[in-house]
Amino acid sequence: GGVGKTVVSVNLGFALMRLNQKVLVVDGDLKLSGIASQLGMYDFRLTLNDVLNGNGSLINAIYIHHSGLRIIPASLEVKDSNISALFEVLRSFWMDGFLILDTPPGLDENLKILKVCDEIILVTTPEVPCLTGILKFLSIFEEREKIRGLLVNKWKKGRIDPKDIQEITGLRILGVLPEDKIVEKSLVKRVPAVYLKPSSKFSKAVEKVAEGLAGIEYPTISIWSLLKSKLFGRV
Repeated sequence: GGVGKTVVSVNLGFALMRLNQKVLVVDGDLKLSGIASQLGMYDFRLTLNDVLNGNGSLINAIYIHHSGLRIIPASLEVKDSNISALFEVLRSFWMDGFLILDTPPGLDENLKILKVCDEIILVTTPEVPCLTGILKFLSIFEEREKIRGLLVNKWKKGRIDPKDIQEITGLRILGVLPEDKIVEKSLVKRVPAVYLKPSSKFSKAVEKVAEGLAGIEYPTISIWSLLKSKLFGRV
């Protein structure tokens, strides 16, 4: 808890969307509904909890944030949910693209949810307690082959070096996301940081991770191209 899984899920989803990928971000935290709260979305006729309990179709539980990001929220109310139905519910609906499943804090719930996933990206901050948590998780998680790698979040100079984190965990570092004030501003405005300020250091780092996952690079726009578009219109 507190490493920034939801921030990463939301921003990575939006960055992949900007690469013209088909993306759906699903809130797997069935008790706290972190994604909806982070995006300022509160009015839902149908949630993932309802679908898991057989009270609706998953396609009717998709909502679009004003940034364009598509999400499936968890309930804002505390509801018991049939978590064992998650695999069949998601598999029956999703065909291609990226389905990002944001997970709750704590090992017990995560171990149930991660069985659904094809690949897992772990998120840590460059601090000893978080790395200890990663090592504990690795010691009990039986499907190690699913782990694609590790994202280091909230990094700044003077903290544990990413190379040391890679050596400690034995996991490939997929990206290093710097500590950046734009993240806090985006949480206040209830939008992804990549949407709010694509030029920020945090946004650029997230975009680099998205490029690696999608196998596509963001197009490079030269200053001359920008000047031409301003002077003569788009060509």
